[in-house]
Amino acid sequence: MWRRLAFFLSLCLPAAACSNSYVLTDSARQITLGPALPGTVVELSACGACVFGEPDQVFAVPPNFAQINFYRLSSLDGGYYHKPGTCDCFVGEVWMYFNSNIQPYPDGNPERVVVTGSGFDTPSSSGYGQTVPTTQEDCQRYYRATRMWEKKEGTDTWSQIGKQINTGTWSGGSGGSCNIGSAMTYSPFPSNTNQARKVRVAVKVLVRETAQKAAVETSQPPPK
Repeated sequence: MWRRLAFFLSLCLPAAACSNSYVLTDSARQITLGPALPGTVVELSACGACVFGEPDQVFAVPPNFAQINFYRLSSLDGGYYHKPGTCDCFVGEVWMYFNSNIQPYPDGNPERVVVTGSGFDTPSSSGYGQTVPTTQEDCQRYYRATRMWEKKEGTDTWSQIGKQINTGTWSGGSGGSCNIGSAMTYSPFPSNTNQARKVRVAVKVLVRETAQKAAVETSQPPPK
């Protein structure tokens, strides 16, 4: 495994050669990847403990979601980072019932929704609710961890969908811009029974090693 990891890292040197968005599937170790600053640790186990316990917030997708189009669960601040227990991420759940989003606009995959783990109202971003830092210091010290699970109707087990780490990359000098990569998404369909199909999303956003607002967003897929 370490030989494969060493080969992957060799492809990422210099750091600018790699994306600032990583999907990590190995576990139990901590390593530094790509453009992360020296000393910045990418957590392979980030938010992993959040599969246990109750969510911070829940959104049950209604039948008429096409009229709403978008809904956000968000933390008030970075307080989730200091809550008791081993989960230091904001946790939101999206519940899909058999009649959730029953009348969406035509998009090729009716009834599904898009669930996204994201930041919200990040410091030095361009305006309220925006997520991308606009200063070099905040950008290079930006870190977001996202992990998702699904519990299908009729089961008591969470199955991991995936996990993703994002860091900030600054380009263009003093008048440059920040790239934090794309957010992790998943598109669940409604349940096949009267029980809810649940998607759990755990998100942690740090800027300058301080926890910031995190969000779990539900939206309609783009029309085709």
